[in-house]
Amino acid sequence: MARKFLPLAGLLVIILSGLVHGCWTGRWMDPPALADAAAKLDRVPMILGDWQGKPLEIDTKQLGPISGYLHRRYLNQRTGAIVVVSLAVGRPGPVSIHTPDVCYVAGGFQAVSIDKFTPPLDPLLPAAEFQTAQFGKTKTTEQKHLRVFWSWNAGGIWQVADAPRLAFARCPVLYKLHLVREMATPGEPPNDDPCVELMQLLLPELQSLFFART
Repeated sequence: MARKFLPLAGLLVIILSGLVHGCWTGRWMDPPALADAAAKLDRVPMILGDWQGKPLEIDTKQLGPISGYLHRRYLNQRTGAIVVVSLAVGRPGPVSIHTPDVCYVAGGFQAVSIDKFTPPLDPLLPAAEFQTAQFGKTKTTEQKHLRVFWSWNAGGIWQVADAPRLAFARCPVLYKLHLVREMATPGEPPNDDPCVELMQLLLPELQSLFFART
């Protein structure tokens, strides 16, 4: 009896593997939707209140098969604070991976703390959830401390997931947002971080640009 079920079991494994691979590679995704999302990246404002943006160069070979990528340095003209903003868009498989808690550690940093963070936003906006972490690196002559905020958005709400690769697998288009700042001293509270000030100006623009209801 068991032998009769072996071919069926094998067929089910093949079908399930094909479905998983199709979701991962975006086999059934609407290409125009990805192209439209990527084209809108250039419309993200360079000026946000006191913040002035400047494009940064990046080796696109390191990004993998994503549809679009924004990488900018924002300088606060009033305080001198600097925040680097990265926004990726594409199929959920490639966009869900390469999180800062993996990439920065691989680059020689140590994760000092990793917590979830809810930024104070305009009540008219959807509530947002970010992951935030402090990273430190010690060299012979210097120490470097970074704070990073990151989150994903698949349809209008910024959120984090313990297993983003699975959580967003069925989404047609996925966005990933990073904000990074070098801290003067470790242990600075996240609520007072300049990244949050920039986030409060940036998220409404992204909401209007990418997720506005028509």
